[in-house]
Amino acid sequence: MARNNIINPLNNFDPENNIQLEIKRTCNFANTEDFYNTFKNYVEIHKSFSLLHCNCRSLNKNHDNLSLLLRILNFNFDCIAVSETWLHEHSPTDLFQLDNYKFVHRPRIQGNGGGVGLYVNIKHHFLIQDELSTFHENVFESLFVEITKQNSKVIVGVIYRPPSSDLNTFLATLEETLDKVGNSSCYILGDFNINTLNITDTQQISTNVSSFGFQPLIDKPTRVTHETRTLLDNIFTNTFHNISSGVIIDDLSDHYPIFCISDSVLPKHDHGGNQEQNCVRLVHQAGINKFADILSEVEWTNVLLCTDTNLAYSLFMENFHKNYVNCFPVVTVKTPQARKVWCSSGILNSCCTKKKLYRKYVKHPTPENKAAYDRFRNKLTTVIRIAKFNYYHKEFSNQNIKGTWNAINTVLLGGIRKCNHVNELNENGKNISDVNAICNIFNDYFVSIGQTLSNSIVNDA
Repeated sequence: MARNNIINPLNNFDPENNIQLEIKRTCNFANTEDFYNTFKNYVEIHKSFSLLHCNCRSLNKNHDNLSLLLRILNFNFDCIAVSETWLHEHSPTDLFQLDNYKFVHRPRIQGNGGGVGLYVNIKHHFLIQDELSTFHENVFESLFVEITKQNSKVIVGVIYRPPSSDLNTFLATLEETLDKVGNSSCYILGDFNINTLNITDTQQISTNVSSFGFQPLIDKPTRVTHETRTLLDNIFTNTFHNISSGVIIDDLSDHYPIFCISDSVLPKHDHGGNQEQNCVRLVHQAGINKFADILSEVEWTNVLLCTDTNLAYSLFMENFHKNYVNCFPVVTVKTPQARKVWCSSGILNSCCTKKKLYRKYVKHPTPENKAAYDRFRNKLTTVIRIAKFNYYHKEFSNQNIKGTWNAINTVLLGGIRKCNHVNELNENGKNISDVNAICNIFNDYFVSIGQTLSNSIVNDA
């Protein structure tokens, strides 16, 4: 497939009054089911840098839908930005983790709605950039991180502009943020609530960002209704490699997800270091039998007659290792996307069917297509709820303590194993920081808990 050739399942899906800006883009509509096949070369060959933005309109409501979307896309993004999380300061964020990602967010302190967050792939080290993360509720809500990938650093930010906020104040704050970014490689994703299909709105924001070397990557509508098609979500960057970008036709919310994938990792500060690969040694019964046959026919005379122990060992290992590698080769494999335990193949297939019905409705917005999509979506929502209930009810009812805790950790930790060391412990009002003392306190507690619970049981007899 030619580079930047994005599939377009809606060939005649072109918005009226689409303003073609001067900068050349490679942006188009993308299909959820064929997403990986379209862009797998970026992962397997180009070591790409990939980003996704989703306006969730309640992460609490749409977290499962976001997880299922990622499963269907079958693509391991470097970072996923979310806007309109609708989370609160004390929301249990552990409930909103995604497998293989670390979630950080900025909620509104007062009022409802708004909020932004970033899911950073756990294979990357990142730091929150507080000096860039401006958060003025109902005006300018943002969160920025610096991601390190293959000895390169890039700043990724998510911004949400409430539609009722003053545009001039927002643009002034955006200018201040871009000025702080300076010459650093940067991608900014978000819901700006500025319709850049409108020439007036386009000129307002493009003048601001272009003066700092940033350009938009999205030029297709991201919010489509029966009456209107508007481009409210966008990605701005000052890093120009061979970048493909697009809009994913999906019903996650009333905004379509948007993405960009660069076929270059980023300008490197240091060419050292090892590139991460997913490799396994292929061991199977046929290889084991072949290995045994070869070893039985190897001539070991030079090893047995050697009087130098070190040399004899080296000769043995050289022969052994050569045949071992020949029989059990190392192969590169694609790491499968983690699937929610309750998510069966039937549910995944139904999700694909739902998305096809949604695209059919978008392409031909008739009452019949809308009714067909609504019926199937509602049935699927019920099926997912029942599947989750049955799975967790079984886990919590089978009196398997290990299974119960595995289920709890899956929900709370999102599949990420955490190791939190206790640096300080309060016992009877006294703070204890000595490591050995803390270990002894835990040990004393757990060795006596059985007897303590036994003594507390009232004997009705």
